[in-house]
Amino acid sequence: MPAADDLLLRAAEANAASFAAIASASAGGCRLSEPGVLALATPAAPERPLFNAAFGLGPGSVAHAYDRLAGFYADAGIPRWTAFVDPADTESVAALAAHGHELDSEPRMMMAQTTEIAGTDAPIDLDPAPTPETIAALNDRVYGYPGSFARTLRSLDGLDACVAVVAAEPVACALAHDAAGDCHITLVATLPAQRRQGIASGLIHRLVRRGRERGCTTTSLVATRSGVPVCERLGYRDLGPVQMWERAGEG
Repeated sequence: MPAADDLLLRAAEANAASFAAIASASAGGCRLSEPGVLALATPAAPERPLFNAAFGLGPGSVAHAYDRLAGFYADAGIPRWTAFVDPADTESVAALAAHGHELDSEPRMMMAQTTEIAGTDAPIDLDPAPTPETIAALNDRVYGYPGSFARTLRSLDGLDACVAVVAAEPVACALAHDAAGDCHITLVATLPAQRRQGIASGLIHRLVRRGRERGCTTTSLVATRSGVPVCERLGYRDLGPVQMWERAGEG
């Protein structure tokens, strides 16, 4: 088993790659690559810092690239953007705070071997041909956003999608994206009336099993604090927090 720091970096890189895939077809979407940093701008959803994020993938990388990142988002017309950084990266944390970013949240990075998660199928009815529109609509509805996901997720190229249906209506979804042998799970959403029925878990099991069949050896995801126990029951292990530092736009 690789060292904990190596696993955390693997999960962070997979998380960044998944967001790049999700926003790749959005109108006007662009990215900036710097040593140890991947930054994404999604002008179609400027109100969503999550889709306008810089991912720090090396010690001090966000601090060293900060001026270029600020210029990148200004040129893209993005007033609010977020930086994902390891809390142990004190240099980047200090730089973000000094430039007016505020700590918005500290979700947990989680990972497991695919063999530990790819369980047997639960009896869930699936949409045989999920579309980006269906997945975006579920996420917008579940998380209360006015079309942010619909304007961002325009294609499923490079993504594996699962949508659960009840009486032919979509009620839950999840996506997977492969990055360097890791099957990263994201955009998990379940309508309130269908929660606590094992539907989301069943979708994750399916996606991870399919990822294992594609050759992925690990699976990762980012969980809220309340979601950590659920993910642990699935078999994921908590690798520690990632900090999200948001810079609010003027006005």
